[in-house]
Amino acid sequence: HAGLMYVAGGISSSTGHPTNSFHVFNEATGLWEDLPPMPHGCRMAASGVIGNELFIAGGYDPQQPGRLRTLQIYDIATRTWRVGAPPPRTPGITIGVVADGKLFLIRSPQSTLVYDPQSNTWSEEAVPEIHGSSVLHACAHEGRVVVFLWNGKAFERAAGGSLECLAVPQ
Repeated sequence: HAGLMYVAGGISSSTGHPTNSFHVFNEATGLWEDLPPMPHGCRMAASGVIGNELFIAGGYDPQQPGRLRTLQIYDIATRTWRVGAPPPRTPGITIGVVADGKLFLIRSPQSTLVYDPQSNTWSEEAVPEIHGSSVLHACAHEGRVVVFLWNGKAFERAAGGSLECLAVPQ
């Protein structure tokens, strides 16, 4: 965001537990800065920037059973944290992508959770049948979300919400 790279959470090298650390790297100066810690420590969370806010969703804490059901929101302008509506269920192995002003949690293998910051609500979208494969990567481009699978297939969510499988060159 604006030439700044944010790094949130991770694992403590001394304890092995997730941290709530939060740092920013400024590309122009080449310097790191400590920022206010996150409300909840986590690792392997999904994230995305919408406007002037950074959203950190889910993650993993081995001290708690399973995945985290958290949404932590950092206001870049005021440098403050708040907690948003938790995802309706644990996101699982997730990649975060922002499109159409919403945060998409691309979940392996069967569904996508969508957070709307305007209403502070989540919805769920089904994905095409992927026949046992899992998500490799996802990206957003011109309002579309494109998801690439380990089996070489891909699907796209066009602006407006329709899903379709894509032909991927071999």
